[in-house]
Amino acid sequence: MSNEIVHEMDTFTIFAKLAGAPVLQDRPIDGVDQTDFLLGKKETTNREGILLFCADRLQAVKWRNWKLHLFNEQRDWFTPSLKLGTPKL
Repeated sequence: MSNEIVHEMDTFTIFAKLAGAPVLQDRPIDGVDQTDFLLGKKETTNREGILLFCADRLQAVKWRNWKLHLFNEQRDWFTPSLKLGTPKL
């Protein structure tokens, strides 16, 4: 088990590295290469934090072992999230 952060947006850079393909340099790429972490060559990832958005709304922030929730967590796709009066850390 690990508290390290790997985000789904990292898959592009991971797959590119595994395939031996270059990552595009003519545009910003949000993903970071996590290959060494996933292959057990490093104990930490190349990411310390991530901003979590739902559409255009900042839902939460994860930084190292901390997570700040700005909206309540819903367990289904149909109930709208409600903004918390006080963020939950």
